[in-house]
Amino acid sequence: LLITLYTDLGDAYSNAYAQDSALHAYEQAIDLAKTLKDKPGQARALHQTGVALKHSGRSEQAIAFFQQSLEICRNIGDRRNEANILRSLGNAYHSLGQYSRALEFHQQALAIANEMGERRCEASALVNLGNAYYSLGQYSRAIEFYQQSLAIAIELGDRRSEVSALGDLGNAYHSLGQDPRAIEFLQQALAIANNIDDRRSKASALVNLGDAYNALEQYPRAIEFLQQALAIKHEIGDRHDEGIALLNLGHALAKLDRPYEAAQSYQQALAIYKELNLDHMVEECEKAIEGQKFIIATQRRFAPPILHEPIHQGNSSSAKRPQSLLKRLQRQKKLWFWLVAVITIAAICLWYFL
Repeated sequence: LLITLYTDLGDAYSNAYAQDSALHAYEQAIDLAKTLKDKPGQARALHQTGVALKHSGRSEQAIAFFQQSLEICRNIGDRRNEANILRSLGNAYHSLGQYSRALEFHQQALAIANEMGERRCEASALVNLGNAYYSLGQYSRAIEFYQQSLAIAIELGDRRSEVSALGDLGNAYHSLGQDPRAIEFLQQALAIANNIDDRRSKASALVNLGDAYNALEQYPRAIEFLQQALAIKHEIGDRHDEGIALLNLGHALAKLDRPYEAAQSYQQALAIYKELNLDHMVEECEKAIEGQKFIIATQRRFAPPILHEPIHQGNSSSAKRPQSLLKRLQRQKKLWFWLVAVITIAAICLWYFL
């Protein structure tokens, strides 16, 4: 009973996004389960520890706990929890960018769910398979799995799974370039997430809406959604998705020619991905930062001199200064035009006679 109480306490902390407190409670449950040789209790506490670590962005550590839990479940013949742990392993490998490996675990989870007639577990496995195919660039295949998962979720009245499937359908249509349709699904996902007070799903829908509006070149609208998502992701400690929100926010700011703010957003994303050891995302952030640095340097180099001239409004002579500077710049512009024209004509003549 005490093992269950500790694990339930950990779940309560995890649901409140207090992952460090959750991990402490799970650790106590694991130690007690080992002492009492309670294998089912130990497997559950190990699995939940992995889930908390995954939510904190520590997927590599999570995998170690999932594997321990999986071994126990297989030894005691607990097929239901075996399927759940296989799903969690797939999600962890997916977070690390190992999509083919994730696919293997989700296929195993689906096989067990079908074997046991577990419809809820089947819906979860289907949506996760869709996610793996999505990340492998097979968007149409992903949509097939998402639609199957959505049908089961609606049949069971499982609103949380319905949100997940709707959000993933929105992502897939966005990747196919069908952004208006994507927004329809994402708005539905956001409405349900608000209804059931699912902050994690709400933040994911907001990130994806930001992506869709970015694609439609409605950058101010995209920024609005991404900033809302960023606040929630930071609050709940979802470091991985916080990095995604920052990266996408940087893209929107860059499109609005706000390179300083874009570079700052990319820098924050870079710090998160370095912390999480996600090399492929670190590389993407570094490229984006270099791009903004080049733009900033170019803007500084070619900034008009008038920007650096003080403008005084205390007397009439100083008030005329901007006008005189403007005239001087216009004369310089004409001189440069004629100089370039003369050089061009000379070059053409030289090429012709030689």
